Amino acid sequence: MTTTHTSLGTQRRTSALVLGLVLVLFAIPTPASADTEPEDVEDRPAMSLRVSPAVMEVDHAPGGTVEPLRVDNTGSEPVEVVAEVTEFTVTEHGTTEFAGPDELSAADWVTLEETEFALEPDERHDLDVTVDVPEDAEPGERYVSVILAVPSADGEGNISLTHRVAAKLYIEVPGDQIEQLELGELSGPAVIDRGPAEFELAVHNRGNIHRTFQEEGRLTATTGEGDFAFENFTVLGDGTRLVEGVWRDPPILCLGCTVEVTADDGQGGEVVATTSVLVFPWQLSLAGLLAGLGLLMLLLARRRRRAEKRRGQGDVTPPLSDEPAAPVHVAG
Repeated sequence: MTTTHTSLGTQRRTSALVLGLVLVLFAIPTPASADTEPEDVEDRPAMSLRVSPAVMEVDHAPGGTVEPLRVDNTGSEPVEVVAEVTEFTVTEHGTTEFAGPDELSAADWVTLEETEFALEPDERHDLDVTVDVPEDAEPGERYVSVILAVPSADGEGNISLTHRVAAKLYIEVPGDQIEQLELGELSGPAVIDRGPAEFELAVHNRGNIHRTFQEEGRLTATTGEGDFAFENFTVLGDGTRLVEGVWRDPPILCLGCTVEVTADDGQGGEVVATTSVLVFPWQLSLAGLLAGLGLLMLLLARRRRRAEKRRGQGDVTPPLSDEPAAPVHVAG
């Protein structure tokens, strides 16, 4: 009996020791996995710049305004950065186009602390941007971009490559600021079989300052059968944007649905754009119709075969018998 108690005690002490070791192992922090480790420099592209903020709204101040611009080298190679200033516009489809030199360009209002500097991988550079608006400038906004480029890197086949990023400046000019928004045509499919369905809306900014529609402030279309939002976008002063919205889950059937977009016109009123659409599952209906026609043709074919079989059985003449006919007795 003593041996049994000793064995049980030894087992309990051993179990406690093992449990303690397991707890200690779990308590020791494990090395970070490969997914959480910083990206190796060798795995990055050779040229990669990041600029922040990407958009700056510059308020006018007497004597000029200084805005800091952060530039990071996120590539794997040292780079020589060249900075320049130019005006820009945005096309209807959201493409940024940079303007060339112009004597009346607002790019002359912007001065960079330096126009050339070097960056090692993971190095950061803070570039001061000074904006000085002339007193006789037309009220509203002007749109200028600071372009940061890494030029003349030879790619495959001796092709010259240039990596560029840009920061946009919305420069306020003192005076009357006009907000006036108009909604143009809301276009989309006349008939929807099923979702998603894409719609396009023309947004005209008749004012002289930009309007931004992002996140919670995006334009939204109401349908009576669920709402959907348009993409994030900014429309510059005296500009037009064509923006898209996707109705992902329309109902199975809606005869004469009205899609409506309402927006603040900037002057205390509302502007509205509408279009009508028929939601009808025509592909499913066509498939059902074809299936019904196929079944009907099958039934008709079967009925025709049965009729032909019956006609064939009715044309068979019974064979004549060789036995004489039985005499017929007539009662006197």
